[in-house]
Amino acid sequence: MPGPLEGIKVLDFTHWGVGPWGASLLAQMGADVLKIEPQEGDWISRQPPPYKNGITTTYIACNLNKRIAILDPREERDRQVIYKLLETADVIVENRRPGYMERRGLDYETVS
Repeated sequence: MPGPLEGIKVLDFTHWGVGPWGASLLAQMGADVLKIEPQEGDWISRQPPPYKNGITTTYIACNLNKRIAILDPREERDRQVIYKLLETADVIVENRRPGYMERRGLDYETVS
């Protein structure tokens, strides 16, 4: 049975725990969530045990039902890929420090 957010595309730029968990709830309600994270991964992927296949279970729990793309918004080439993804996205979710998205050309005024 499709969820209430079926057909909604979300780009997830969250990190730590609360942001990824919130985006995971969108995915659990049927949204197509694509998490964008740099090569080193989200901070919670390197937290203390317990682990499953070398990844902390907190990271797994906070990213249920998501797809992951390794793209670093600090890199111009990766940013161009992100801009292409934004063409079909309905929602952007982020929980970064003020100015983070703006410095990377991903703020509301630029991408809307």
